[in-house]
Amino acid sequence: MELEIQTEQEAYLAIMYACMAVDERVTEDETEEVINTLVQHKIFKNADLVSIYKKIQLINQAVRYDAFKLVDLAAGIIKEESKMEVYQTAASLLQADGIVFGIEKDLLQHLQIALKIDDFSSGNGSNQ
Repeated sequence: MELEIQTEQEAYLAIMYACMAVDERVTEDETEEVINTLVQHKIFKNADLVSIYKKIQLINQAVRYDAFKLVDLAAGIIKEESKMEVYQTAASLLQADGIVFGIEKDLLQHLQIALKIDDFSSGNGSNQ
């Protein structure tokens, strides 16, 4: 298994994983929530999420648990038409527990920049 993000599925999951891991702990509830969220997205239809998840965990270890670096590795793989969805999913995930800590806000801002989303409030892209 090559330890680099190669597909949009891996990139999408890496960004969600970064959101979970930014506070330096990934709980079972967070993992379950991410998996449940992602299986609803068409990009993950028929995907082996467990294998992708394990690969992302290894990549996260390789970057020394740096959520910002994980986002940087993944953002360039996300297709233009998927960027807003990825950003919105990440924002929802970070807000799921009702508390968004400073580091989480910083990661979300970093994600916006990495995805090159200028005006994230106007998500009027095409929905396919």
